[in-house]
Amino acid sequence: MAAAPLWPQNPRHSLRLNGWGGFGFNYTNIGAGDGSFVSSNSRDLISELGLDASGFLYDPRLMNYSFSTFWDRNSTGVDQGSASANGLNFNGSLSFLPERSFPFSFYFSRGSTDQSGSLIPAFTTTTSQWGLRGQLKQQRLAHLSYNLGFGRTSNDLSPNL
Repeated sequence: MAAAPLWPQNPRHSLRLNGWGGFGFNYTNIGAGDGSFVSSNSRDLISELGLDASGFLYDPRLMNYSFSTFWDRNSTGVDQGSASANGLNFNGSLSFLPERSFPFSFYFSRGSTDQSGSLIPAFTTTTSQWGLRGQLKQQRLAHLSYNLGFGRTSNDLSPNL
């Protein structure tokens, strides 16, 4: 995996962007015993791209934000057939008063993965999460953290089956 900043990392700016990309290949020969009884070849091709953005508005002690998106693709082939998965994910948060005794954040994430091939039926998995999290911090007392979150996951078969 390789990463490179797309925007200079300067603390005076209220925006930072980072991007990354990756590529991989895996080949495996699967055999039982000496390979004469059962033998199969497995090939995986993996690629990914991502982008992160973070910063603050007006003053870093007031409000911070972060957002990321990530795309990945995985193709698997064996002698008997193939399968592939494409995913796209988004995550983000708005954080308020990070240096106070009661910081809190609103967050969200959404991801969708399409899977298909000759080995599996085509379907889409979609996951969403959102909520509020934070802390109550007092000197000489334990910090109390909370997370009020909601989520949903769905699996949908493709309509062309």
